[in-house]
Amino acid sequence: MKASARVIYRSSWATDRPAIMAAHGWETSNSEVLISTPRRFGKTFSIAIFCACLALAQGLEIVVFSPARRASRKLLERIVEFINLAGGHDKICEYNQARWAPAPAARRAAADPHGCGDVRRRLAG
Repeated sequence: MKASARVIYRSSWATDRPAIMAAHGWETSNSEVLISTPRRFGKTFSIAIFCACLALAQGLEIVVFSPARRASRKLLERIVEFINLAGGHDKICEYNQARWAPAPAARRAAADPHGCGDVRRRLAG
């Protein structure tokens, strides 16, 4: 939660960070998390659930950057799978190999870090 606090608290994070940290008993709040476990240990699964919940609760846009196209595509597929399982299918406005955007978001051109071309599927917004 510490790593995502600035996203969860949004505009109040800049001004209320000391009070928020004190309320949760945090001394520091890093914005990065390193997850290092053996293969087949559930990293992609866990991150996908976390991203889906955060996206649905906060209305966030999810963009996956990875040097491995297969890994980033698999993560985004899992995120969309969990969003659909949670009943959020109607909240998807754009989904391609690198980006998931919630329906109320402005419909901008997606960043295409892997040169995937125009592999887009727009859903009802």
